[in-house]
Amino acid sequence: MLHIYNTACSYLEKGEVKSAFTLFSQAAAHSHPLSCHNLGIMYERGYAGVVEKDMIQAMKMYSVAAERRFPESQYALACLLKNVMGEMDSAMELFIMAADQGHVSAAFNLGVVYESGSFNGPKDKESAVDYYKMAAEAGHAKAAVNLGVLLGGEDGEKWLAAAAKGGDGTACFNLSIALKEKGEVEKGLEYLEKASESKHVSACYNLAKEKIRKGELAEAEKLMNFAADEGDARAVKDSRKLSRIVRNDRIVKEREDKTAIERVKAAVAARKLKARQEVEARQEAEARK
Repeated sequence: MLHIYNTACSYLEKGEVKSAFTLFSQAAAHSHPLSCHNLGIMYERGYAGVVEKDMIQAMKMYSVAAERRFPESQYALACLLKNVMGEMDSAMELFIMAADQGHVSAAFNLGVVYESGSFNGPKDKESAVDYYKMAAEAGHAKAAVNLGVLLGGEDGEKWLAAAAKGGDGTACFNLSIALKEKGEVEKGLEYLEKASESKHVSACYNLAKEKIRKGELAEAEKLMNFAADEGDARAVKDSRKLSRIVRNDRIVKEREDKTAIERVKAAVAARKLKARQEVEARQEAEARK
């Protein structure tokens, strides 16, 4: 079965989908877990002209591999049961099975479900923390962010810092808020800058407000407009006000520049006049000798 599976994978890599599907099907007929899983993926996604999208068939294939304790299939089947069929209880069982085998995304999803209570049961912070921690320790950035926010305080800050170190924009944004609340304003601004660099919308909005306070209107306008374009309602409203402020500021500066230019011209003309008068005075003095 392994040889058939490997050959099927080679066909798939070369774009020969029909040949791959045929071989995966042959191996799946013998309940080969990896082949069943790949068939599940093909049915779930669909391949034009070869495999029609069929969620029922996808779940059947995932089920065969899941029964053989293949964690990727347990997770994939859980996602379909949760998102397509609405069978939350069955999905939870599979998420737990996959997470117990170290499946990181399954652990993260369990954290989300337990935190929100979206599994027809009460919220369970302790279980959410446990599963988020499992995923975060395996390097799942979003799990680290969610864990940091859920824990709060110094413990939460550690997880946010870990995710922020990897450049996660949401982690940087939340860490900036935590630091600001602690009174570490400058350090908080550093993380706010990092979050905005990753195009985190709320970070761009908050940084725009900071730039306005500092009088850096041009930079503020860029950040505010980006947040507005991304659909931030606050930015949409404030961008109009900021545009007027920037426009008025530009007019004032243009007037000031024009006035300054006129002053320079007047000063130059005065110096020229004075120089000419001095030359004429010397010439008259020479003529009287």
